[in-house]
Amino acid sequence: YQRRVHGKQWYQRRVHGKQWYQRRVHGKQWYQRRVHGKQWYQRRVHGESTLRVLPLSSFSSFFTNMSGASYSLTTFSPSGKLVQIEYALNAVSAGKTSLGIKAVDGVVIATEKKPPSILIEPDTIEKISTLTHNIGTTYAGIGPDFRVLVRRGRKEASKYNLVYKDPIPVSQMVRELATVAQEFTQSGGVRPFGVSLLVAGYDEDGPQLYQVDPSGSYWAWKASAIGKNAKNAQTFLEKRYNNKMQLEDAINTAILTLKEGFEGALNEENVEIGIIGADRKFRLLTPAEIKDYIKETD
Repeated sequence: YQRRVHGKQWYQRRVHGKQWYQRRVHGKQWYQRRVHGKQWYQRRVHGESTLRVLPLSSFSSFFTNMSGASYSLTTFSPSGKLVQIEYALNAVSAGKTSLGIKAVDGVVIATEKKPPSILIEPDTIEKISTLTHNIGTTYAGIGPDFRVLVRRGRKEASKYNLVYKDPIPVSQMVRELATVAQEFTQSGGVRPFGVSLLVAGYDEDGPQLYQVDPSGSYWAWKASAIGKNAKNAQTFLEKRYNNKMQLEDAINTAILTLKEGFEGALNEENVEIGIIGADRKFRLLTPAEIKDYIKETD
């Protein structure tokens, strides 16, 4: 009666037991692996030589001999570095050169924007962005990462203005951008921003120029350069800079610095310049204005 009502499988399992039923249904090999474990089964099927437990020392030497790429973002290397940040700085060093100069009456930031192909419309390439009416920024490194930081910076400026009814100070804007960059160096599932920023602004504290790196570090600069030709540009700026430099002189110096390491002829189509003066309004120079400045430096 039980076999008729509940079926043959139920009856076999009840009479012979669960283990007998599993072995009959799934097979002897499945049952042996389930009862004795995976290692026992592999040993039985493939032989003694296939199952080998590596000593802990071998794992230690393996990770010691591997390159820095074996370390995750949040793991320090034996030398005390976060190697992923080092790689992010390499991405910055591979980018087009950008520079900034602080003058007595303003700040200028300039950057190369040479298209990777002659088929690309030059007008679609923008390497200098406005964060607020009195703060602008440029970058060296990965362009999409720059767009993310610009969007976050504009959002923070809007929040500050909504609460205090005043423009966000330049130093606080820089601190907010650096905080975002730093958060991406200690969280799992993300990577550092492959970009360094030059932030130019003018507020109650006068003209200011800051540099923000992928690690979240930031400094105020009199003049700075980032990107592919940063070392040569920095050396050139150290020789040309003086504390009494006016904004007009700073623009000419920026163009001369870009010319030092520029491949080909520098013209109004492959360079972008942004300035902010005593009027505290950040703006981009037009191609005609850039052309005139280049002629002055020839």
